[in-house]
Amino acid sequence: MSPLWWPTQWWKRFYEGCKHNQQEARRWKERGSRQIGGISLCPVLCSQRWGLLVVMRKAAPLGRPVSIEEDMAAINLIGMSQDTGRESTFGILDGKVVVVDYGWWKPPR
Repeated sequence: MSPLWWPTQWWKRFYEGCKHNQQEARRWKERGSRQIGGISLCPVLCSQRWGLLVVMRKAAPLGRPVSIEEDMAAINLIGMSQDTGRESTFGILDGKVVVVDYGWWKPPR
């Protein structure tokens, strides 16, 4: 491995994480508290410029498998089918199901 491999990989992952955070903040501004079948996005309370930090309300773990209806609602809210079938993508907030991980970014080719 090249000595530049670690810093290059670290920077790539850091940059992608910031892009995901930016997308979550942007999606929350676009969709807000919109609900589909009782499912909504977890509210973004604060976000910093360049995606360095996104603060959301704390949601409890879903604790059960994701239903097809929840999966389809998440795909609609997120705008993309990415990790929506995973239990860790969802949480419970104030007794309702919310999507907690809804940032996505595809690097340009």
